Amino acid sequence: AVVTASRPHGRPAAERALERRLVTALLMEPDTFDAAAQRVAPEDFSETDLRGLAERLWTAPETLYTDEATGALARELVAAAESDMNWRAEAAGAARRLEQRRLKGRQRVIREAMSTTADFETIRALQAEALTIGNRLGELEREIGAGADSRATFPTETTGRS
Repeated sequence: AVVTASRPHGRPAAERALERRLVTALLMEPDTFDAAAQRVAPEDFSETDLRGLAERLWTAPETLYTDEATGALARELVAAAESDMNWRAEAAGAARRLEQRRLKGRQRVIREAMSTTADFETIRALQAEALTIGNRLGELEREIGAGADSRATFPTETTGRS
């Protein structure tokens, strides 16, 4: 049985700002997209407008500005972006934090599912997934704790997304 998380309503302002920061960074530094996409997916965005913009970035970035809603939001984010910001580092840090948020949410779902199921195979599968998530969260905590958000960035590469 597959157990999925429901989207909590009313995310705190800091979490909404994190999503906005990642999308802005991807717009400002399009060559960071592939590295960010390895950590985050559009489903990780809780805000409807940002999720729509992320879906466009992930699936059809060449049409980003031709769609009225996503184009307006993208232009707004770019216009408000600080030109002297290290957007490569911002993309790396925000992607790490969004991945961390998603994994912690999945951990909560797994704990709830394990407390309500009696099926041995389901429990084993959930335990294995919990172990994998715990290991990944440990890696992320070390990256974040070592100051990776402010110093480490995605590798410089050309992806054709500009």
